[in-house]
Amino acid sequence: AMTVKTTAVVPLSESDSSGSGIAISAFPLVIGGILGGSFSALRVNGTWRRFVTATLYAVIGGALTALILNVWFGLIPGDFATLWAAFSATYLATASFIVGVSALTAPIVGLGVGAVITMFIGNPISGASMPSVFLPGAWGAIGQMMVPGASSTLLRSIAYFPEVATSGQWLVLGSWIAFGLLAGVIGWALKERRSAKVEA
Repeated sequence: AMTVKTTAVVPLSESDSSGSGIAISAFPLVIGGILGGSFSALRVNGTWRRFVTATLYAVIGGALTALILNVWFGLIPGDFATLWAAFSATYLATASFIVGVSALTAPIVGLGVGAVITMFIGNPISGASMPSVFLPGAWGAIGQMMVPGASSTLLRSIAYFPEVATSGQWLVLGSWIAFGLLAGVIGWALKERRSAKVEA
């Protein structure tokens, strides 16, 4: 019989002895971002009102998520304010992308593209349930450039490795937010131009 000795580098949370809190939170974070983006794109009129709605949704949703996962259940330990910011940025990254693509095309198109990229492509290769280096080929690196992957790594660092640099993950989330805003600006400008031509 072979005995394998394991050493816990960082102790897990007492409320999450299996360390599955981050994996459990990954899918709800994806769904939450899609819900925020779809509500803003389908139920709110005006590009800028949609971005404001998505931002408010992300801030409030991030606070509630931090309260539930950090304070109430203790599944994800760490600084509450930092977790709040991470959850909010995760929601806003997906929602902003959906709103931006909706401004360029149509709301239903933005919702479809956002759902496919985030849920069906990004989530399976996010590395939420296992380290991204365990994924085959370049899929681990690709996953870290998408919202679910960057979010999972960021949450893991905040919870268990607070001294690790997380600028890369914040940059990825910020880039998705910025892309959505840029797409929204372009879409809004094109619509304004078409409206001016019709009035002329």
